[in-house]
Amino acid sequence: MAASPDSFPQIPHLVRPASQSHRLNSWKEIAAFFDRDVRTVQLWEKKESMPVRRQTHNSRASVYAYAGELEAWQRARTRSTEFTSISTPPRTEAPKPPDYARFLKTAPRLWVLPLALLVVLGIAAVWYARRPVSAAAPIQNRALAVLPFENLTGTTTEDYLSDGLTDELTTVLSSHFPVNVVSRSSAFKFKGTSDDAHSIGRQLNAGMLVEGSMENRGGQMRINVRLVRPSDGARVWSHLYDADFDNTQVVEAQIERDIASALNLQPNAKPEENLSAPDRQAHELYLRGEYWWNQRSPTALWKAVDYFNQAIARQPLYSRAYLGLAEAYSVLGTNDEARPSDVIPKARAAAEKALQIDPTLGEARAVLAHIEWAYDWKYPDAENDFRKAIAADPNFAPAHHWYALLLMYEGRFTESEAEFRRAIALDPLSMVLPSAFSRMYEFAGDYDAGIQVCQQAMRGNSNFPLLHYAIGNIYLYQGKYAPAQQELEEYYSLSDHDPDALAVLALIHARQGERAAAKALLGKLTDPKTGYASAYDLAAIYAALGEKDQAYQFLDKAIAQRSPALVQLLVDPAFAPIRSEPRFQQQLRRTGHPV
Repeated sequence: MAASPDSFPQIPHLVRPASQSHRLNSWKEIAAFFDRDVRTVQLWEKKESMPVRRQTHNSRASVYAYAGELEAWQRARTRSTEFTSISTPPRTEAPKPPDYARFLKTAPRLWVLPLALLVVLGIAAVWYARRPVSAAAPIQNRALAVLPFENLTGTTTEDYLSDGLTDELTTVLSSHFPVNVVSRSSAFKFKGTSDDAHSIGRQLNAGMLVEGSMENRGGQMRINVRLVRPSDGARVWSHLYDADFDNTQVVEAQIERDIASALNLQPNAKPEENLSAPDRQAHELYLRGEYWWNQRSPTALWKAVDYFNQAIARQPLYSRAYLGLAEAYSVLGTNDEARPSDVIPKARAAAEKALQIDPTLGEARAVLAHIEWAYDWKYPDAENDFRKAIAADPNFAPAHHWYALLLMYEGRFTESEAEFRRAIALDPLSMVLPSAFSRMYEFAGDYDAGIQVCQQAMRGNSNFPLLHYAIGNIYLYQGKYAPAQQELEEYYSLSDHDPDALAVLALIHARQGERAAAKALLGKLTDPKTGYASAYDLAAIYAALGEKDQAYQFLDKAIAQRSPALVQLLVDPAFAPIRSEPRFQQQLRRTGHPV
């Protein structure tokens, strides 16, 4: 579970000096440098002697400042706040009274002692401000969230760079350091929003936020990175990085090290990859592939496949490009968005190649486990690989999610619930997870708990289609047919007419004895104009209608197609009318289920 917002140690404000020659030419640029509004920095100049210069021309004055001077002022300001509860400006020596020099000459013995005391106090203050800060002891269950970096280049075509930087920081911090990292899908809920740090930290249950921006300055990339503590909104560390577009990976690695240093994190003991890093072009192609992979639509997934393949053609030993390819092919196949027999073997080959290049890639092992479970029906092998994947990367929420599904479909509901809760802790704003979690309660027969999970998630997003699908199924098997039909019709509308909704509506009619209505929907489902209809769904409808031969006929067809839906055959209440029959038990054995 993620920790409370206060579970990170207090971190000194660390700022690396920038070039003194870097000039900020307006209040707006100065405010952006500090990530504050213009009014705040103007008050700092007025009340805390922040070094701002003015240049008069044509009876008007413009302001400018040097980054090096601002950072030096900020360091001095930060040191002063270590001794006081309020910020005080750097103080200059007060003017001496006119007779002070004569006093010093006539009373030497009176001023030596106070002066010595001031020197001692000054030395002590300097020592305290510059003392080495010892590494914090490992703190269990603390959570870090990497928020989407803001793209300040002025064009959305560069989103793949800012999103890619966010993704790679999330991946490295998650897998290389002992800290819980909130998943990308939850963090990206805040892309382009105006939520403050306290609100984001509360929603993500995160004790520290990484945020920043990226802009193009005369052909160079400027990256501004900050660590913000949500409990009080304080920026506890920040740094500006300038990089040529040719060496962005070097800068990314430096950012990762600097964040870990600021958080007092020691890297996990992992073998170094002995293969060279990808060149700029391969890395850019990979980032473009990641951008489309995260869109998740079938069209976007095929674009991702193309970019990952281009990255591999450029750099044949690029392990993360093979991982991206494996993930894209796997989702296309297991979601019935492509013929499984066409894409799953490619997903397997890519995942195996990624592991061959880099055996530490827990994500690739999770993809293999997913294939073993949903396509090969080798449940013991899949469970073993899920455990290995989670051990390699405990922060990879999809591994916990997929493992929870495997346990759920085997009827191991207590274990499944524990894995679902771990996945939700890592991905607290996911809508997919509560949709699946609620169905675990459905299969376990705890309908009220499943409805509660859906309703709670709907408070965050009432228009998420899968929540309506899940709660509609629960109402169906609870015998509440009117609300079930209402929820499935809502899902049909929100999902752009997914045929799965028609299949469940046919089940509702069949269970109420409305055979004509159920048959009408069966006819619509088998009409090629409707779209792809799962043989598994058709088998479930015939089972509910009591037409057993047709039910077994379509189960045989689903098995021949290696339908991913067959993983739920053991616990799916749609097959309750025939579950005890020897023929059904034989189908369970054919699909690898424990009987």
